[in-house]
Amino acid sequence: AAALAGAAGVGVGALVMIGPAATALAGAVSSAAPLAASSPPTADSDVTCSVRQGCDSDEAARRWAPESDVAGWPLCAANASCLFSSAALETFGSSVAASAEEKDNRALMVSVVSYVFNVTSAPHYYGGAGSYAAMAGKEVARTLATMSMEEDDLASHQIWDLTEEQWEELFNWIDKYQDKYPLVGRLTDWQPGVSLEEINARSGFSLRP
Repeated sequence: AAALAGAAGVGVGALVMIGPAATALAGAVSSAAPLAASSPPTADSDVTCSVRQGCDSDEAARRWAPESDVAGWPLCAANASCLFSSAALETFGSSVAASAEEKDNRALMVSVVSYVFNVTSAPHYYGGAGSYAAMAGKEVARTLATMSMEEDDLASHQIWDLTEEQWEELFNWIDKYQDKYPLVGRLTDWQPGVSLEEINARSGFSLRP
C-alpha cells in the first residue's frame, strides 16, 4: 500500500458540515486531511458540482441531495472540506427514493476509513443495479476488507477484528479509491473500534483525525 505521507490538512475554519449533526460535531473535528494521491478540483475549476456535470444553479445543486442537507454542498467538495454525518452520507446513496431523472443526476459517495470519495463517475458500479450499489452512501471499510456484501457488514464501521489478510485487502482498496475517485471530505462519526494510529502503523499511511 502506497504511503500517504504529506497529506495536507484543511483548517477547521474552512470546514463545512453537512447534515443535522453539523453544530454538535463542529468542535469535535480538528481537520479534514485530503489524501495526497487524490486531487479534487480547485475552487477555480470548471467542476464545482460533479465529475459528470457542473452545477450552475441552486436547482441543479438540489438534485444532488435533499435540500435540508445541501449546506455548503457542492462547493466544499472543491477542496475536500465537506464533513458528512452518517445520516447525511446516506442521502448520497443509490437507494434513496427519487425520480428517474433525479437518480440520473444524483451524486454517489462512498466512505472508506472515514475518507469520503465521489464515485458518481462510476454509476455502472454504484448506481441503480450496479454490483456495488449497496455500498453507495455508506462507510464501507469493513465490506471491502471482508469482501462481504452482507447487510451486517454493510451496516458496520467495525474493523478491529480483521485478519491480516483482510487488512491487506483493505489497504489495497484504499489505494484504488484514492487513485480513481475525487476526495470530497470526511465522515465525522466513524467508529471503527481501532485507532488511526494503529491503522497507520499497519499500513504505512498517514491518515489523520
